[in-house]
Amino acid sequence: MRVLLSWVPRWLLALPLGCAGAVSLDDPEGSSGAPMSGAGPFGADPTRDAEGGDQGGSEGSLDGDAPKLDVAPDLPLPPGSCDPDCQVELTTAWTYDGFAGPLGLDPDDRVQVIVDPEGGVMVAEQRQGAITLARLDAYGQELWTLPLALPCAPCRLVELGLHPSGDLLLAGHGLDLGGSPVALAARIELGGPNVEWITSTALVEGRGIVPRAGSLVVRDEARLFQPVLEGSVRDGLEWLDLLAYDAASGERVSTSPLANGLASGDAPEPRAARDSTGWLVVSHPAWPGVASLTGMVLWLDADGTQVVATGTRSEPSRRLVTDSAGRTLTLGQPPGPTSSALFLDSGRVQQPEEWSLLLALSTTGHPALAVDGYGHAHILARFEPRVPDQVVDPAVQVMRWSEVGDLVWTLVLSLALDDVADPVSLSLTPAGDLVIGGFVAGVRHVEMLRPGCRCG
Repeated sequence: MRVLLSWVPRWLLALPLGCAGAVSLDDPEGSSGAPMSGAGPFGADPTRDAEGGDQGGSEGSLDGDAPKLDVAPDLPLPPGSCDPDCQVELTTAWTYDGFAGPLGLDPDDRVQVIVDPEGGVMVAEQRQGAITLARLDAYGQELWTLPLALPCAPCRLVELGLHPSGDLLLAGHGLDLGGSPVALAARIELGGPNVEWITSTALVEGRGIVPRAGSLVVRDEARLFQPVLEGSVRDGLEWLDLLAYDAASGERVSTSPLANGLASGDAPEPRAARDSTGWLVVSHPAWPGVASLTGMVLWLDADGTQVVATGTRSEPSRRLVTDSAGRTLTLGQPPGPTSSALFLDSGRVQQPEEWSLLLALSTTGHPALAVDGYGHAHILARFEPRVPDQVVDPAVQVMRWSEVGDLVWTLVLSLALDDVADPVSLSLTPAGDLVIGGFVAGVRHVEMLRPGCRCG
């Protein structure tokens, strides 16, 4: 039986538009505001040539109570919250578990999930540098599993996406058989399943940088984009480039330079998405002079050739999502296996730095981020509770933030995900159900959670 931890944070400060501040999920009193860092000199160089059942999270806490709704008391209840005399709960619709592999987990191993167009769930498991896909139906039953033969060893999974046809898109990077860095992109037809194509693109090495690739983004049915970071002929510099692929064949058709700057080591991969108004949005790490590493967000035209707006972030963005209103949400955190803060930022092409939240939350590994039909951001983060004189299993903090940066609700799930760099993945169904993926005791684990209210 799942047990909920009694540790649930108290009221969290809700922030108005246009300000930056800190809210604490560990300290009921919160913490003081923290200004965002300024822009850095990471710009394009015009001289370079182009080329988502059983009682689960709501099954009771250590004292027998479900997690309480946690909302700022003076704000109207936003969509998706409960009446003041009710409790928010997440009920488990189904769970799925794979099989334990013959080897243990590497720190970089991960499970990623995305809800497919037919209401099922695609699961990608990276283990020991190899990637296996599984497809689940809408009730969590496995339909098929498919180990991928990939042109890299090891391979690192970055992100899953969907083509307008319903095919799965997979992005990553790794080392080819000769030990050289490559960008990885693949398209898989789900009904077969059939691998439509898998391609690798050599990345330039350089001093002070680990070449790496980011998301695979749809321009239209015929063209895909992927941002990459690679080295330069000059030591200590890196390039942010945009690869363009033919969506039917996987052939790389062009490489366009977007920006250059000081090498960022193995900082987070660039991320990209298409917003609802047609702009291509790309995030990447950047150095603002001699200060600490920060993040940049670029808005580009539909062809990915012209930067039309830029925004800065306090930390490089580990997650980037867009909503139906044209907003881009990014989530960053300081480097290291544990962190005491998360940075949630909102922006759009007309206002790249719309609002920012500094969340004082202790986490292990990197968090997950998804946005629902209301434009509400859902954040999941693994943490290890500290309870005096008790041994408590790891848990997952779940937070929902409104489109203007107000807290809708937060609760804790007693889900003991394994301690890897990316311990949790999240995708949302059109109805707002949460699909969570990760490793539990070395086994890939997926579950669907349904938000609801318990009253009386």
